[in-house]
Amino acid sequence: MKDLSDFDWSEYTILIADDDDGNFILLTFMLDDVKASVIRASNGLEAVEACKSNQKIDLVLMDVKMPVMDGIEATRTIKSFRPDLPIIMQSAHIIEDVKLYCFDAGCDEFLVKPFIEDLFYQLIDSYLKK
Repeated sequence: MKDLSDFDWSEYTILIADDDDGNFILLTFMLDDVKASVIRASNGLEAVEACKSNQKIDLVLMDVKMPVMDGIEATRTIKSFRPDLPIIMQSAHIIEDVKLYCFDAGCDEFLVKPFIEDLFYQLIDSYLKK
């Protein structure tokens, strides 16, 4: 794995759309290590509103299953007005149909929980540095 000091995301803002407090805390901890600014949305509708109101969001980590509006519908909606915003879907389930729905909705990548740290950082870095 690369040394985390290789990643400096202090100029980037990442939206974490996840209703699970444990997942949010873990992702925040991982992103704090690379100095990223973090915003939270607890459901898909909040994620959509955050992306509408905050143009400084550089990337979205979107959980598939959330209340009010799921991650698939939220992704479809966000991509309708911010088509170039990278959205990385995340789920603990590796069901191929779900992955297909996510990509059909416009997600850029799909990560399975728990994450492989090296892949997590390299994948996000590749989208932030585009």
